[in-house]
Amino acid sequence: MRRWLTSCVAIVLAWAASSCERAEHPLRPVPTDTDWQLLDGGTLGARELLGSPWVVALWVPGCGVCAREAPRLEQLRREYEPRGVRFLALSLEPDASLVREGATRMGMQLPLATTRDPALDPLGVRAVPSVVWVDAKGTVRTAATGERSLDFLREQTESLLAAP
Repeated sequence: MRRWLTSCVAIVLAWAASSCERAEHPLRPVPTDTDWQLLDGGTLGARELLGSPWVVALWVPGCGVCAREAPRLEQLRREYEPRGVRFLALSLEPDASLVREGATRMGMQLPLATTRDPALDPLGVRAVPSVVWVDAKGTVRTAATGERSLDFLREQTESLLAAP
């Protein structure tokens, strides 16, 4: 009986761990009237997403899960920027000084932007941290909320590159 119970618990834990690495595939266009404030000055409009695949990481300073995921996103950026994938770390914190401080603390070197708009819904996610993969046509191909492994991030990015 004890061995059976241990096996059942192991199966449930394995299922729970694998289900954490799920992604949604909303296949919705990013609204072209969306603009984000870049921390290095200027704005980035959703229209500017057209023509290149993008990985957009939504986060906030002080988020422990965001801090744990930041090094994986940096590794992903180093691997995929040379292949034409563009990256953006979009913070839902509108205070630029808090965003800069949080990004420095996390070692985040992705281009930084803030938004005052409700950015989650148009991108197909519900919470932070989230990562959104946008194809060159401006369509959200994949969206994932929560902490993700580097292998998962790579798999989704490869799917983005393979998208028509």
